[in-house]
Amino acid sequence: MSISYAERALRYARQVIAGEVVAGKWVKAAAQRHLDDLARSGQLGDGFAADPAWPYYFDDLAAGDPCQFIELLPHVKGEWARPTWIDGRMQFPRMVLEDWQVFFVAVLFGWKRRESGLRRFRRAYLEVARKNAKSTIAAGIALYMLGADGEPGAEVYSAATKKDQAKIVWEVARQMVQREPDFRALGIGYNARAIIQQHTGSKYEPIGRDSDTQDGLNVHCFVSDELHAQRDRGLYDVLDSATGARQQALGLGITTAGYDVAGVCYEQRGYVSKILNAVLHAHGGMGYRIEGNEQVDETYFGLIYTLDTGYAEDPDTGEAPPDDDWADPAVWVKANPNLGVSVLLDDMVAACTKARGSTQSQKEFRTKRCNQWIASESSWM
Repeated sequence: MSISYAERALRYARQVIAGEVVAGKWVKAAAQRHLDDLARSGQLGDGFAADPAWPYYFDDLAAGDPCQFIELLPHVKGEWARPTWIDGRMQFPRMVLEDWQVFFVAVLFGWKRRESGLRRFRRAYLEVARKNAKSTIAAGIALYMLGADGEPGAEVYSAATKKDQAKIVWEVARQMVQREPDFRALGIGYNARAIIQQHTGSKYEPIGRDSDTQDGLNVHCFVSDELHAQRDRGLYDVLDSATGARQQALGLGITTAGYDVAGVCYEQRGYVSKILNAVLHAHGGMGYRIEGNEQVDETYFGLIYTLDTGYAEDPDTGEAPPDDDWADPAVWVKANPNLGVSVLLDDMVAACTKARGSTQSQKEFRTKRCNQWIASESSWM
């Protein structure tokens, strides 16, 4: 029996909290935040009454629309993109979202404001280890915002320090449009510079700090892929401030951990951590030490998949469990929710073996495979 995308998101949140899905503290906090918000809206059931002061509600259909849209898109990379011939026509396999991806997309698009019906979240941050299909999700969201969000004259941008780097996500989206004939029914086409929807005057372009112009932008959606690589925060700030004229604009940062803790990416990560930290504080730490600042921002949604540190003391023994060991395969799934899907266990094992014998490889493994921020040589050795 199939269930809706909203139900899948709820199931994932509950499984994370119950420990049925192995996840780190920031994912647990994000899952608990969703459950708390549903309870406040009176939509969780279980005898919870709605909080009349809570200005948001969860729209199951709005949560499912972008998920369904993304699952109609064709794969363009890897073994999943192998075409088959059906009735004399080359067809490409369509994307299938994992539960954690459904949770991210459904929560991001499903929450709305009671007064206006507009989306609640205007900013989002997804941090996960490499090879977990970040760029694919980003491309799908960008195409949805371009052609299926009902925004006239939508301006969508993939952003990076260099325009060539910004083209990575954009090129994934372009190939999706190229391979899926049904995009023609939406009036979506492309040229060398942009993906365009003619009848709405909407466009999707790559943009870099080195682009010819950044003036006069009226942004409906921007996607900063591998945000950790943007050492110059100028472009992010330009795009961030250029969404003010849109009623439900979206700014999305998708990244793997990096090394620059003074950049815009780590700043956004810190902000999301404070939002999620407020959930940990409200629930007694959820098994972790209660520490750090809190931040309340009901318009920002974030997920951080990484290994755990800072466990709380066991009340019986008075001792805290050690931080997760980066070389322990049992904890890799906390940073790699697509482990066994797009992230191969054998590949992880081989990379870990190399990391055990090389300090530089260890730094790379921990940063890119375990999604741990390594600021300097002295801080990780």
